[in-house]
Amino acid sequence: MNTFAKRAAAAAMSMVMLFSFSSCGKAEEAAPDGKELWINGCNTPWHNWNDFTGNMDAEFWDGAFAQLAEDNINCTRIWINCAGESIIRLKTTGEIKEIREGHWTDLDKLFEMAEKHGVYVMATLTSFDHFKEPRNLVSSKELTDAYADTYVAEFCKRYGSNEYLFAIDLMNEPDWVHENAECGQLDWDGLSYFFGKCAATIHENSDTLVTVGFGMVRYNSDKYEGNIVSDEHLKEMTRLMWTSTAPISICGKSLSSASPTQAHPQISVLTAQSPHSLEKLPTTMKRKAR
Repeated sequence: MNTFAKRAAAAAMSMVMLFSFSSCGKAEEAAPDGKELWINGCNTPWHNWNDFTGNMDAEFWDGAFAQLAEDNINCTRIWINCAGESIIRLKTTGEIKEIREGHWTDLDKLFEMAEKHGVYVMATLTSFDHFKEPRNLVSSKELTDAYADTYVAEFCKRYGSNEYLFAIDLMNEPDWVHENAECGQLDWDGLSYFFGKCAATIHENSDTLVTVGFGMVRYNSDKYEGNIVSDEHLKEMTRLMWTSTAPISICGKSLSSASPTQAHPQISVLTAQSPHSLEKLPTTMKRKAR
């Protein structure tokens, strides 16, 4: 067994993903030819950590997609930004200074490989690793807005219509940002605002599905500690974090007079947990069955 096959097998054994989604909007035909598309997905998060900084190992990733296709896996979850280093440069204030062009060049190559091998991508934008200092993403509404409006919106403009972008995963295992001291043990309010703002930005700029990659069900189930990424909760939290002295603009719409249910008509976050293996694609997905 070659090196990649061993890694793929280990990844598949440790975290085989079920993309379990609820339906949003009107039910539509899953594929133009009427075929049903089933997602058989796995987790191949990174190879060299922060792979997509302008120096991606194209040979490895092309081989990875080829191996997945050979094993009849048609979707994989990839961390396109593991911790932020060498991808997004920040000002001393925490605002985004620039996004390195090499990042987009690498992602162009990644999606070309996805199409070449017929494997869909769930793109993970952040991880709990982003919060092991500094924690600028959620330290203020303004910095969250800057990230969503600058990076998330640009990602959607570039890849939101790409047929091989299956979904956007806003964060890998935010549970540890809340629970672990090394990640700040942050409360959920700032994180919920982050999820709500990013989801609204994504839906404003594309029709891509959105998910949050929780490590455990306790934080996204009404049965346990509450679903902190439900549409209702995110709409409520983004509104509650608005202040009269600093109005927040979500998707270009002022929240100054919005009710909790009106504040974010674009918000819709779908959740996924592990371990599972296979789930039928919701009929709202317009993806070409292969």
